[in-house]
Amino acid sequence: MRVAAEVGADGADVVVIHSGMDWKTVLRDLLVCARLRRHVSTIVLQPHGGHAEWVGDCRPTLFRMLSRRLLRLVDGVFVLSWEEAALYATGEPTVIVQRVANPFVGPEYPESAERNTGYPMRLLFVGRVVETKGVLEAIEALSLVSCQVTLTIAGDGPLLRRARELALALGLDDRVRFVGRVEDGTLRDLYGASDVLLLPTYWAEGFPTVLAEAMAAGLGIVTTPVRGARDYLVDGVNCLFVPPRRPSQIAAAIDRLHNQRELLRQMGENNRQGVLRFALGAVLDEYEESLLQVLGRPHGDAT
Repeated sequence: MRVAAEVGADGADVVVIHSGMDWKTVLRDLLVCARLRRHVSTIVLQPHGGHAEWVGDCRPTLFRMLSRRLLRLVDGVFVLSWEEAALYATGEPTVIVQRVANPFVGPEYPESAERNTGYPMRLLFVGRVVETKGVLEAIEALSLVSCQVTLTIAGDGPLLRRARELALALGLDDRVRFVGRVEDGTLRDLYGASDVLLLPTYWAEGFPTVLAEAMAAGLGIVTTPVRGARDYLVDGVNCLFVPPRRPSQIAAAIDRLHNQRELLRQMGENNRQGVLRFALGAVLDEYEESLLQVLGRPHGDAT
């Protein structure tokens, strides 16, 4: 009611709801959108991750019924990957689905003279320490590599104690460093002191911000081909893709980058160029075009 009242007072033409797509958000957004319909002519739902696969599931589940009802209350859906776009279009063919990108506005990352040349190679994991981020698989992979590497884990979460115990049990306590959740300045320094971002996630994300941060810092990347990562990264050019939940494959990718330092160096350069794809101006132009598509207006008719 508060949101609807503020929208009504502002006289907005379009409301964009940044949300997710799970049980909690679908129920909440149903109520919000039903109320907003009295005050605004155009509603756009922009989920950041979530269970798009439940929306596109053809089985008559309760979640699909609720999500389809929600999608019929909005005029457009903005998602972060083509995979999600296809799933939402399958779930409710009448809604306009557009793929958009999140802008990346980050700090300047200076070139590191020692990057890609030193031994041991320095790996970095950034994110919530939860099972679906693949942090346990990352630690296990470290016990399988044939090269000398270190791993810094920056983040906090319910799996932190278990991750520490696993590193200790595998005899990696001198090679795995846990720094907890860090502030922006410290995180910038961690990127600057690393060679490779390790993110073997199998969470249903759009395009994780840490990938853009690693690209801007000129790091190599080892990650899984989930959703937006598959849209914007090319295997062997920007990253090495590994299957989810496969520590042995993660270890093989780490060994490859350790042994092929020219590949790692070129990957870092490609990523510094590739992150420009998410520059604010470029993303805003695409976002504007997506809004015009939902509004049914011609290109350039932004008022």
